[in-house]
Amino acid sequence: QMCIRDRFRVPANDDYIPIQNGQMRELEDTHQPQPQVQPPLQSTSDWFDELIDGLKATVKNPQLQILLICGFCSMALGIFIRMTYKSYGLIYYTDDQFLTMVGTLIAIGIAVGRLLWSWLLDFWSFRSIYWIMISSLVFLSITVHQIAEYGSRTLYAIWLFVIIMMQAGHHSSFCVAAMQIADQKWYIVFTAISCLSFASSYLIVYLIYLFLLPTLGYGYLILVLAILQCIPIALFPFFKGTEETQQLKIK
Repeated sequence: QMCIRDRFRVPANDDYIPIQNGQMRELEDTHQPQPQVQPPLQSTSDWFDELIDGLKATVKNPQLQILLICGFCSMALGIFIRMTYKSYGLIYYTDDQFLTMVGTLIAIGIAVGRLLWSWLLDFWSFRSIYWIMISSLVFLSITVHQIAEYGSRTLYAIWLFVIIMMQAGHHSSFCVAAMQIADQKWYIVFTAISCLSFASSYLIVYLIYLFLLPTLGYGYLILVLAILQCIPIALFPFFKGTEETQQLKIK
């Protein structure tokens, strides 16, 4: 007679072994993955408290405060030029077609500035990029009124184009700066708050345009904006970021 082992012919590496009375028992699988333990869900109140603490720490960060002041001051001239390039140009040039072309150049300058500075940030640090932008803006703000009054149309268009190109670089470079000084967890918060300097600059320049332009005129008002560009030069040496950001290279 055939024995039980021959009847079932169980391979050596099978998951079953014969036991008494011809019954078979399935071997226990010792390789099954252990169930993952899910972390406890954070309550809404705990999340809100953590967010408030993060905002407080963010606002108190001296590096972010320097960034906000620098962004507010260095954006002002470009915003003013974008608002008044046509009315300012009509004082010296009566050719409306030429001033429309200047407006087209300004729009191109915004696109070129954002692309150019974003590309350069792959090779240079934020500190190097911002020093180039703010130094150029100081020179351009001091000379733009003389160019408009005594220069040619071509120089006037070039000056405004370069001013706008420098101003447009703030939108791409300041996001990088926020990433450099923020903890990864609060990077979005730092970026949002740093962009508040741009919004406040738009508001203040608009109020200046409404209330101070009729009194001071374009010449003195542009001089005030030129002085405003010097504030970041005095403050920016104190912006350190982190050790990693001084040699930021994206390869």
